[in-house]
Amino acid sequence: MQPASDKPVDPPVTALAASDVSLAGCDEGALASRVAAGDRVAAEELVRRHQASVRGFLRAVCYDRSAVDDLAQETFLRALKHAGRFDPRYPMRGWLLTIARRLSINHGDKQKRRRPEPGVELNQLQSRTDNPPGERVERDERHEMTRDMLNQAMLELSEPQRTAIAMHYQQGLALDQIAELLDMPVGTIKSHLHRGRQRMRKLLEPQAEELMP
Repeated sequence: MQPASDKPVDPPVTALAASDVSLAGCDEGALASRVAAGDRVAAEELVRRHQASVRGFLRAVCYDRSAVDDLAQETFLRALKHAGRFDPRYPMRGWLLTIARRLSINHGDKQKRRRPEPGVELNQLQSRTDNPPGERVERDERHEMTRDMLNQAMLELSEPQRTAIAMHYQQGLALDQIAELLDMPVGTIKSHLHRGRQRMRKLLEPQAEELMP
Protein backbone atom coordinates (compact mmCIF):
# COMPACT_ATOMS: atom_id res chain seq x y z
CA MET A 1 0.00 0.00 0.00
CA GLN A 2 1.48 3.31 -1.04
CA PRO A 3 0.28 6.20 1.19
CA ALA A 4 0.44 8.71 -1.64
CA SER A 5 -1.96 6.76 -3.84
CA ASP A 6 -5.69 7.42 -4.16
CA LYS A 7 -6.31 4.02 -5.73
CA PRO A 8 -8.82 1.72 -4.01
CA VAL A 9 -7.28 -0.47 -1.33
CA ASP A 10 -7.69 -4.22 -1.70
CA PRO A 11 -8.30 -5.75 0.79
CA PRO A 12 -10.15 -2.94 2.62
CA VAL A 13 -7.72 -0.99 4.74
CA THR A 14 -9.93 -1.37 7.82
CA ALA A 15 -9.53 -5.14 7.57
CA LEU A 16 -5.71 -5.19 7.49
CA ALA A 17 -3.69 -6.71 10.31
CA ALA A 18 -0.05 -5.95 11.09
CA SER A 19 2.44 -8.76 10.84
CA ASP A 20 5.74 -7.15 11.86
CA VAL A 21 6.38 -7.66 15.59
CA SER A 22 9.10 -5.01 15.46
CA LEU A 23 6.33 -2.41 15.33
CA ALA A 24 4.85 -3.44 18.68
CA GLY A 25 6.80 -0.79 20.59
CA CYS A 26 7.02 1.76 17.80
CA ASP A 27 5.84 5.21 18.92
CA GLU A 28 3.30 7.09 16.85
CA GLY A 29 5.75 9.60 15.41
CA ALA A 30 8.07 6.89 14.15
CA LEU A 31 5.13 4.87 12.90
CA ALA A 32 3.81 7.85 10.91
CA SER A 33 7.27 8.44 9.44
CA ARG A 34 7.45 4.83 8.26
CA VAL A 35 3.98 5.11 6.74
CA ALA A 36 4.97 8.32 4.95
CA ALA A 37 8.01 6.50 3.56
CA GLY A 38 5.74 3.86 2.00
CA ASP A 39 6.09 1.08 4.59
CA ARG A 40 3.06 -1.17 4.03
CA VAL A 41 3.42 -3.06 7.30
CA ALA A 42 3.56 0.22 9.24
CA ALA A 43 0.39 1.30 7.46
CA GLU A 44 -1.30 -1.94 8.51
CA GLU A 45 -0.15 -1.39 12.10
CA LEU A 46 -1.54 2.15 12.18
CA VAL A 47 -4.92 0.87 11.04
CA ARG A 48 -4.84 -2.04 13.50
CA ARG A 49 -4.16 0.27 16.43
CA HIS A 50 -6.88 2.80 15.69
CA GLN A 51 -9.65 1.27 13.60
CA ALA A 52 -11.85 0.43 16.62
CA SER A 53 -11.65 4.02 17.91
CA VAL A 54 -12.38 5.55 14.50
CA ARG A 55 -15.33 3.28 13.81
CA GLY A 56 -16.75 3.78 17.30
CA PHE A 57 -16.46 7.54 16.96
CA LEU A 58 -18.17 7.56 13.57
CA ARG A 59 -21.01 5.40 14.86
CA ALA A 60 -21.56 7.99 17.59
CA VAL A 61 -21.45 11.16 15.47
CA CYS A 62 -22.62 10.19 11.99
CA TYR A 63 -26.27 10.69 11.05
CA ASP A 64 -26.03 8.09 8.32
CA ARG A 65 -25.00 4.90 10.12
CA SER A 66 -24.89 3.01 6.82
CA ALA A 67 -21.95 5.23 5.81
CA VAL A 68 -19.73 4.34 8.79
CA ASP A 69 -17.70 1.67 6.97
CA ASP A 70 -17.03 3.89 3.96
CA LEU A 71 -16.15 6.89 6.12
CA ALA A 72 -13.78 4.81 8.26
CA GLN A 73 -12.13 3.51 5.09
CA GLU A 74 -11.74 7.04 3.73
CA THR A 75 -10.39 8.28 7.07
CA PHE A 76 -7.51 5.81 6.93
CA LEU A 77 -6.87 6.35 3.24
CA ARG A 78 -6.44 10.07 3.89
CA ALA A 79 -4.34 9.47 6.99
CA LEU A 80 -2.01 7.14 5.11
CA LYS A 81 -1.75 9.57 2.20
CA HIS A 82 -0.91 12.50 4.48
CA ALA A 83 1.02 10.65 7.20
CA GLY A 84 3.92 13.05 6.72
CA ARG A 85 1.76 15.85 8.11
CA PHE A 86 1.19 14.12 11.45
CA ASP A 87 2.57 16.11 14.39
CA PRO A 88 3.94 13.62 16.97
CA ARG A 89 3.43 16.16 19.76
CA TYR A 90 -0.25 15.23 19.65
CA PRO A 91 -2.03 11.85 19.85
CA MET A 92 -2.49 9.97 16.60
CA ARG A 93 -6.01 9.07 17.67
CA GLY A 94 -7.02 12.71 17.96
CA TRP A 95 -5.65 13.43 14.49
CA LEU A 96 -7.60 10.51 13.03
CA LEU A 97 -10.80 11.54 14.78
CA THR A 98 -10.45 15.04 13.36
CA ILE A 99 -10.22 13.58 9.85
CA ALA A 100 -13.20 11.31 10.55
CA ARG A 101 -15.25 14.21 11.88
CA ARG A 102 -14.55 16.35 8.81
CA LEU A 103 -15.55 13.50 6.50
CA SER A 104 -18.73 12.90 8.50
CA ILE A 105 -19.71 16.57 8.27
CA ASN A 106 -18.99 16.66 4.53
CA HIS A 107 -21.03 13.51 4.01
CA GLY A 108 -23.93 15.00 5.96
CA ASP A 109 -23.78 18.19 3.91
CA LYS A 110 -24.16 16.17 0.73
CA GLN A 111 -27.17 14.25 2.01
CA LYS A 112 -30.57 15.41 3.12
CA ARG A 113 -30.32 16.08 6.82
CA ARG A 114 -32.76 13.42 7.85
CA ARG A 115 -32.30 10.81 10.51
CA PRO A 116 -32.25 7.17 9.46
CA GLU A 117 -35.31 5.18 10.37
CA PRO A 118 -34.58 3.97 13.91
CA GLY A 119 -37.01 1.09 13.65
CA VAL A 120 -38.24 1.79 17.16
CA GLU A 121 -38.96 4.89 19.19
CA LEU A 122 -37.15 5.70 22.43
CA ASN A 123 -40.27 5.12 24.51
CA GLN A 124 -40.76 1.68 22.95
CA LEU A 125 -37.31 0.31 23.68
CA GLN A 126 -37.96 -0.50 27.32
CA SER A 127 -40.38 -3.30 26.43
CA ARG A 128 -37.72 -5.36 24.64
CA THR A 129 -36.76 -7.30 27.76
CA ASP A 130 -40.28 -8.46 28.64
CA ASN A 131 -40.39 -12.21 29.27
CA PRO A 132 -36.81 -13.04 28.20
CA PRO A 133 -36.12 -16.76 27.63
CA GLY A 134 -33.05 -16.73 29.85
CA GLU A 135 -30.67 -14.64 31.94
CA ARG A 136 -28.02 -14.44 29.20
CA VAL A 137 -30.54 -13.40 26.58
CA GLU A 138 -31.96 -10.82 28.96
CA ARG A 139 -28.52 -9.35 29.56
CA ASP A 140 -27.81 -9.19 25.82
CA GLU A 141 -31.17 -7.59 25.10
CA ARG A 142 -30.69 -5.02 27.84
CA HIS A 143 -27.27 -4.15 26.45
CA GLU A 144 -28.71 -3.75 22.95
CA MET A 145 -31.58 -1.70 24.28
CA THR A 146 -29.23 0.64 26.15
CA ARG A 147 -27.00 1.08 23.10
CA ASP A 148 -29.96 1.81 20.83
CA MET A 149 -31.41 4.35 23.24
CA LEU A 150 -28.11 6.18 23.65
CA ASN A 151 -27.44 6.15 19.91
CA GLN A 152 -30.88 7.48 19.11
CA ALA A 153 -30.53 10.24 21.73
CA MET A 154 -27.14 11.22 20.28
CA LEU A 155 -28.80 11.86 16.91
CA GLU A 156 -30.91 14.56 18.53
CA LEU A 157 -27.86 16.62 19.51
CA SER A 158 -26.07 19.25 17.49
CA GLU A 159 -22.93 18.12 15.67
CA PRO A 160 -20.52 19.86 18.09
CA GLN A 161 -22.37 18.34 21.05
CA ARG A 162 -22.21 14.83 19.57
CA THR A 163 -18.54 15.25 18.75
CA ALA A 164 -17.59 16.61 22.18
CA ILE A 165 -19.49 13.84 23.98
CA ALA A 166 -18.01 11.11 21.77
CA MET A 167 -14.47 12.44 22.11
CA HIS A 168 -14.67 12.92 25.88
CA TYR A 169 -16.85 10.09 27.18
CA GLN A 170 -16.30 7.46 24.48
CA GLN A 171 -12.70 8.16 23.44
CA GLY A 172 -11.46 9.50 26.79
CA LEU A 173 -9.84 12.66 25.45
CA ALA A 174 -9.20 15.50 27.88
CA LEU A 175 -11.07 18.79 27.49
CA ASP A 176 -7.97 20.70 26.41
CA GLN A 177 -7.23 18.07 23.76
CA ILE A 178 -10.76 18.31 22.39
CA ALA A 179 -10.59 22.11 22.42
CA GLU A 180 -7.41 22.01 20.35
CA LEU A 181 -8.76 19.42 17.92
CA LEU A 182 -11.99 21.33 17.36
CA ASP A 183 -10.32 24.76 17.50
CA MET A 184 -12.67 25.94 20.24
CA PRO A 185 -12.11 27.40 23.73
CA VAL A 186 -12.22 24.89 26.58
CA GLY A 187 -15.22 26.78 27.95
CA THR A 188 -17.11 26.14 24.72
CA ILE A 189 -16.31 22.43 24.91
CA LYS A 190 -17.61 22.35 28.49
CA SER A 191 -20.79 24.06 27.33
CA HIS A 192 -21.31 21.54 24.53
CA LEU A 193 -20.81 18.67 26.98
CA HIS A 194 -23.16 20.16 29.56
CA ARG A 195 -25.93 21.02 27.10
CA GLY A 196 -25.55 17.74 25.24
CA ARG A 197 -25.86 15.70 28.42
CA GLN A 198 -28.83 17.75 29.56
CA ARG A 199 -30.55 17.14 26.23
CA MET A 200 -29.83 13.43 26.38
CA ARG A 201 -31.12 13.16 29.94
CA LYS A 202 -34.35 14.80 28.89
CA LEU A 203 -34.72 12.47 25.92
CA LEU A 204 -33.95 9.38 27.98
CA GLU A 205 -36.27 10.08 30.89
CA PRO A 206 -37.19 8.23 33.04
CA GLN A 207 -34.21 5.89 32.39
CA ALA A 208 -31.63 8.69 32.29
CA GLU A 209 -30.06 8.01 35.69
CA GLU A 210 -29.57 4.35 34.84
CA LEU A 211 -28.26 4.94 31.32
CA MET A 212 -26.10 8.02 31.96
CA PRO A 213 -23.81 7.77 35.01
